[in-house]
Amino acid sequence: MRLLLLAAALVAAAPAVADPPPPLGIPDLVGARTLGMGATVAMPGGNDALWVNPAALAARRRYSVDATYFGDRRGADQVGNVYGGSVVDSLSGPVAAGFGYEKVLKGPDEGNLFQVGVGGPIADKLYLGLTGKYDALHPGTVPGKNTSAATLDVGAFWEPTSFLGIGAAGYNLVSIANPRVAPRMVAAGLSVGSDQGIRFSGEWRGDLDRAPKTTNRWALGAEALLGDLVPIRAGWVKDETLGESWWSAGIGVVVSSGAGIDAAYRQGIGDPSARTFAVSLKYFFSQF
Repeated sequence: MRLLLLAAALVAAAPAVADPPPPLGIPDLVGARTLGMGATVAMPGGNDALWVNPAALAARRRYSVDATYFGDRRGADQVGNVYGGSVVDSLSGPVAAGFGYEKVLKGPDEGNLFQVGVGGPIADKLYLGLTGKYDALHPGTVPGKNTSAATLDVGAFWEPTSFLGIGAAGYNLVSIANPRVAPRMVAAGLSVGSDQGIRFSGEWRGDLDRAPKTTNRWALGAEALLGDLVPIRAGWVKDETLGESWWSAGIGVVVSSGAGIDAAYRQGIGDPSARTFAVSLKYFFSQF
């Protein structure tokens, strides 16, 4: 009898198994570079700027095209499945422009996403940008409502020296009355380092539409270019909205023709069964 009582007490005292973090939603979609680093709002250039900070589109002169696959898993279950691509042109004129499209085949919300972004200088090494977004979605793995609406992101990027970047952005500033798909968010960050060496980056993001209070996301990341050929990345994210902390890693290869590939993997720290991965094929030529 005493053994039974002791066993019951141990079971009662054991900590409850935490629920896995929810599937990543539309606000969490990023490219392979951002997934691997975790923090890119203060990073110059790259097609990921369409989603993270449109002002940074103009910070490097280049023409680039990419195609990306984004997947999200919880244990053996595939809870997110997205294909997409983008094109960015900051070579043809003083104002950079980009277009992006994603097909969400599986996730809390499913359907089509469109982005059109522009960015340009307003002073020496100071850039402003905006991205118009149109979401045509229906409920997927989580009950909800249909969404067919447009919204807007804005961003600023300042590079006072070649080794310092400062970025800020506001997301979904036009309400579409669906915080799960397009919550109002703000972000700010700092990066230190060189495009041709190693760069460290950190950022904060606040989700303003999470009742009863704003939830925060803190991220740190690093990117290093090895032999002018292989970028490697690592990151850490603490996300109060998803209720999880994550570690991430990424690697890429860029050949002299301008073709390249990026791959990234992210895993939950509290729940290692939460795993996200992305692969991007890209082609670019640039002029710094």
